Amino acid sequence: MKGSIVDAEQAVAAIVPGDRVFVSVGGDPRSVIEALVSQRERLAGSSLMSGLSLGSYAFLEGDCLDYFDYSTWQIPFALSRSLAEGGVDLRPMCFSHIPSLLSPGGRFNAEVGVVCLSPPDKDGMMSYGVSCGHAVSVVREARTVIAEVNQRMPRTAGADRVHTSDVDFIVEVDRPLVELPSREPSQAEQQVGVNVARLIPDGATLELGLGAVPDAVYTALGEHNDLGLHSGMISDNVIPLLNSGVVNNSRKAVNRGLVVTGEVLGTRATFDYVHENPSVEMHPVEYTHDPRVMASLNDFCAVNSAVQVDLGGQVNSELLDGVYIGCGGQLDFSLGATLSAGGRSIVAMTATDRKGNSRIVAQLDEGVPVTVPRALCHYVVTEYGTADLRGAGLQQRAEALVAIAHPDHRDALRGQSGAANGGS
Repeated sequence: MKGSIVDAEQAVAAIVPGDRVFVSVGGDPRSVIEALVSQRERLAGSSLMSGLSLGSYAFLEGDCLDYFDYSTWQIPFALSRSLAEGGVDLRPMCFSHIPSLLSPGGRFNAEVGVVCLSPPDKDGMMSYGVSCGHAVSVVREARTVIAEVNQRMPRTAGADRVHTSDVDFIVEVDRPLVELPSREPSQAEQQVGVNVARLIPDGATLELGLGAVPDAVYTALGEHNDLGLHSGMISDNVIPLLNSGVVNNSRKAVNRGLVVTGEVLGTRATFDYVHENPSVEMHPVEYTHDPRVMASLNDFCAVNSAVQVDLGGQVNSELLDGVYIGCGGQLDFSLGATLSAGGRSIVAMTATDRKGNSRIVAQLDEGVPVTVPRALCHYVVTEYGTADLRGAGLQQRAEALVAIAHPDHRDALRGQSGAANGGS
């Protein structure tokens, strides 16, 4: 019967060997994942797919990959090398395209969806809690839907709710959500944040990625007015701006007065902030990452980090130290900012990595993916300043980027700039 409350083993027993199973890792459905692992021999030949997890990857441990095929579009760097060596199928994709991958007719076409939901309200309606982005289309289309319902999951507002009768099985749990505390930005990262904040006008709508640099940008925006948020995710450092009224979404042309996001990452304080808060709406990637929606937001500013930028303006954000980590939604947001009236696509990064290597390079190495093409690269920001590349010629681009590189690397980059331009 639809909406049956069962234990995780009973729910997973409904999966047929050979099924394609989507696991929504936001909220970390640990009980169902553990049941998948315990039944791996019976389920041999089944395919699993998930996105970025902050919690359990138990279905990749031990001998699990002898039984499951696993594919993903994004993985944490800490696991990426071991996963790549284990034959994981990495799928470079724009986030806006993922629902079409998972839906009928798509390359994965999930037959089973494992999702994390909030407890039902008095009307039996459950929310997607801290992670809405990729799960909505699967719940609508999959043959079998298993919902792990966590008593500690915040009940969030948004365009999509799930009735208990819309899922096949409910697995009830009561455990802490995975938390992601913010890291204190370094002095260089703080200066990057200050430089980025200078590019953002009052009344702008923002998208910021994940990490110390975006967190530093939030901190630097304290004197701004009437900012809005339309982002793939929000984290702890946006809450002070919401409480102070710096972010009030009052000038947004669509979703006025509302924070729009697909994921909530942070600590319990942030989860409590979004719980039953009607001013924060969760939406799927079909909406949060749609460049056409961003185009309707005047002064849409997309701020994302990068691994490298070459002297022509090509951006690599998905290959780090030879390991693929995924391209995320950066291209979606860069395109959306380009289409927005007054929009600004901003690549924000420290001038050097932790090893002291320059993030600004003469040319991306052969085989390094281009996450954002040079035609869409607008601003590049380091702690040393800002390079405005839109409409600039190749030599102008090279000069602007050399000027914001670390001083120790500028002479070498100048010497390479001619060859880089000639090879562009």
